[in-house]
Amino acid sequence: MEIGEDIVKIITNPDYKIREHLKITNGQWEGRSDSMIDNIKLIKEEGLKNIKEDYLTFILACAYAINGNSGCHSLEKLLCEGSLHDFSEDENYHIWFQALPLKGKSSPKLDLSFGDISRPIIENSQIVYNPPKSRNGRICFVEMKTWKDLRTSSTGNPKYNQLAKYIRSALILQHAGIFPEEVHVTLVTPRIFKKKPKSRLYGYKFIEYACPEINPDNITNDIELPIENEVIKADWIKCDMSGMIERLPFLKLHWIPYEDILDAVPENPLKDYIKKIRAKNPVFDKASGV
Repeated sequence: MEIGEDIVKIITNPDYKIREHLKITNGQWEGRSDSMIDNIKLIKEEGLKNIKEDYLTFILACAYAINGNSGCHSLEKLLCEGSLHDFSEDENYHIWFQALPLKGKSSPKLDLSFGDISRPIIENSQIVYNPPKSRNGRICFVEMKTWKDLRTSSTGNPKYNQLAKYIRSALILQHAGIFPEEVHVTLVTPRIFKKKPKSRLYGYKFIEYACPEINPDNITNDIELPIENEVIKADWIKCDMSGMIERLPFLKLHWIPYEDILDAVPENPLKDYIKKIRAKNPVFDKASGV
């Protein structure tokens, strides 16, 4: 069997209950040309060197979701740089794959997302904020990059780069005027690009936006309103520039190396395959001891 078939055999094993914790539509999962299972099944060992970003993201998400609540919590905590409440047996933790936080063509497709969110229509990538009753709400939107850089334009706004788009979506996501108190936006790249941030546009942008602290002017300078084709619900508030600026104090920006995620994969049947992907891919630092 090819390595992709081996990975899929584990991922689709019902005993592991991955889909209880990895939130993905049936169409994204299997049965259409861009679905994950059908494409990962075709991966050969020599193809690991240039594995597509979304395939790697999906496999990594599965490698944490396979460990259930504890695996999902550990990945979310890592991506929020430890800024997450302690694991609770009373809470269900999920990893959301390629979800849409806004309606319409202007919504970004989030590589991963976490927190107090739900999907009102099961076969739709749209997510909504679902505020908890017993604690402050939280969301985390994650942009994953291996070799590619930020897209520098967006539907309806030529200045709207991907990172700015994630930030604005996170700031305005709400439930009829109720907002999450913890808003995290995380950039994940190979460590080599974090060490040399000015080798990539996202390095410049991250420095502009968040070093040494959140810079509201630099963020808002990259967002021009109104945005063509943007669909905002009638009961949403603070979606204009002044409202977004008011929400900026709740924002935390993180830059996490892929290697930290690869190192922290919990013990499970996918871990050895993650090691193989890392070893074959020249963009990642070698694991310690290798």
